Amino acid sequence: MRRIGLGLLLGLLLAAPLHAGEVLDSHVDYSDDHYLIDIDMRIDADANKVFARLQDYNHLHRVNSAIKTSRLLATHGAIHRVRIVTRGCIWFYCRRVVQVQDIEKLRDRYLVATIDPKDSDFKYGRIVWHVFSDARGTRIRFSADLVPDFWIPPLIGPWVMKSKLLEEGRQTITGLERLDKP
Repeated sequence: MRRIGLGLLLGLLLAAPLHAGEVLDSHVDYSDDHYLIDIDMRIDADANKVFARLQDYNHLHRVNSAIKTSRLLATHGAIHRVRIVTRGCIWFYCRRVVQVQDIEKLRDRYLVATIDPKDSDFKYGRIVWHVFSDARGTRIRFSADLVPDFWIPPLIGPWVMKSKLLEEGRQTITGLERLDKP
């Protein structure tokens, strides 16, 4: 879908070019209903600020315009339950997508999100964000394994989904970079 949240998404999910950032590597595979996404990017933004933005669970729409609402539902220790609603279109087909994620903050600026299938439009989902500094800026590694629980028009198929998922990932990175600027 054009605007499926990738998770913090993602909700997760790339319509705008990067400003000063660059995609170092990106890959999407489709196998047995699973969309496997890996994106490695370098951006011009402070790593601590980027990590903080990814944890601003009530304002994720600032990172990606596909995210219509995001809300922190509960916190249990290091795990935050977050509801994310996105809206996306591919050509004529539009859809509202809901994700309820349990997001755990780990050391070394890792976030690991697990989608709750009973409250989401996904049968399965696991998303990992890693934000870290390198000699040339801030790096973000994003990986996701997503199994949608909704109909995807057969004419659109997995090849268009792959493209749109990567587009959404890039828009998220662009939004993070933009928010770091004064």
